[in-house]
Amino acid sequence: MQQKRSPFWVLAAMLLLFALSFPWAAAPLYARDDQFSRLTGSALFKRTKESDDWDITVLPEAIEYVCLTCGGPVVARLERAVPYGPGDHGSAAQRYLAERKQFCATLVASRNGRCVSHREIAWSMVLHGFSFQFELGHEEVTEMVFFYPDYDLGLVKLVTVIRGEKGARLPESLLKAHMARMSPFY
Repeated sequence: MQQKRSPFWVLAAMLLLFALSFPWAAAPLYARDDQFSRLTGSALFKRTKESDDWDITVLPEAIEYVCLTCGGPVVARLERAVPYGPGDHGSAAQRYLAERKQFCATLVASRNGRCVSHREIAWSMVLHGFSFQFELGHEEVTEMVFFYPDYDLGLVKLVTVIRGEKGARLPESLLKAHMARMSPFY
């Protein structure tokens, strides 16, 4: 008994159809939905929103947080910048550091404030970025960024800016967890 074989082009067409349909079918619903749905659909976000510690507003371009228990007025804003490539620099991280250096020089020259510190930050050995702290009058500001690659969008920059009175407790770890939840590496 002889086995009947399909022509090569039929197998090739089936393989091509499978390969092209897989990324769309495998893409989770959040990838086709709004840009914050990875976070807003999570239990982490729901617990934070239901607590009496935060007033959270989800906008089309950002998520705004107001801390109600931080010992002073503290507000934060989480945004996503896509695509964020290297521009004229060797990498997106080098571009970001150059932008921060220029920002600090402008801040000091205008006598509106000063840059206090910067450091590298990471989450779960996968997400890497930076944390910058600067002062504007009686206000402390912390800016945290993470970079990650996205298949459809290119390199993504997640940014959270936290503003509070000097001496107020800035909730960096909670907001860092929210940033990480927006990435596919959480």
